[in-house]
Amino acid sequence: MNLSNSKIKSIIFLGLLFLLGLISCQSVEKRNTNQAIRMVKDIPINPRVDQGQIKKRLMILPFNDSKSILSAEMRTAIQKTLIAELNRSSEVIAFDSKDLGIDTVKTSPGGGYDLKDIVKSLKQYTVHSTLEVEIKDLRVKRSTPVKGILKSVTSEYECSIIVRIVNQNGRELLNHMKVVTYKDTAAPSPEMLKSESSNPIVPTLIKDTVFEFIPQITKSLETTVWEGRIASLQGERVFLNVGKISGLNVGDLLRVTDDGDEVFDTETGQFIGKSPGRLKGTLEVVSFFGQDGAIAVIHSGGGFRENDRVELY
Repeated sequence: MNLSNSKIKSIIFLGLLFLLGLISCQSVEKRNTNQAIRMVKDIPINPRVDQGQIKKRLMILPFNDSKSILSAEMRTAIQKTLIAELNRSSEVIAFDSKDLGIDTVKTSPGGGYDLKDIVKSLKQYTVHSTLEVEIKDLRVKRSTPVKGILKSVTSEYECSIIVRIVNQNGRELLNHMKVVTYKDTAAPSPEMLKSESSNPIVPTLIKDTVFEFIPQITKSLETTVWEGRIASLQGERVFLNVGKISGLNVGDLLRVTDDGDEVFDTETGQFIGKSPGRLKGTLEVVSFFGQDGAIAVIHSGGGFRENDRVELY
């Protein structure tokens, strides 16, 4: 049987349509059997304060600069940058002592601050520790060696900084000095030769030296016990002077004790510390208020009073 060319073309065309249809059906079946899987992964970039991290309160005193190496404005600026840098950590709540109305601090015969006098304020405001930065000294040496017909000036800066930390019981947590040397070959301007306070290298060098202490500061506070106080009692609600910023969470249980007695060495008369206070009961945190306060209810015990000490159970 002979087929015309038109009939042969029609048969081939229909065959191609059939094959295309078959391939399409197989692709649909594959899509139906192999479902796409959607996965979501959470990766926290900045840890939140309310994830159980308790922060210690650290009061930063005005920089002690008895030799007036820096201007008052520059001292304040460096102090603020130090506070901001410390507050980036998960261990510390740093703040200016002026926030508590402390503008002047007594000095000791050695030139540093009388930190024992500050301890009274720490207990009053439930501040765990205080920090002093003393700009001890700045020395500048300049040499001008002759090289042919040109002279190159080399300036060597030596900066000495002391950092002290005392907790609210008067115990010294840190007392350390760092000496940093910096060499500069740039020719100093006439203004810099008259007064180093106009030299932009000096405040930068002091700031960098102070920042070298930050790991030691946070490390020294690890031995400090976290605590807060009962600020007010109103019916069944107990208001605390520590809250969410300090690291408390809703549902936390807190031990309540009285202040304890001061203990002195009978031989030397030296103050040793406070004895553990009597346990009165426990509180449960239910909400927060203000900048860094918490509201709690009585969980067990009783007889609570204002200024009673609270700590994590």
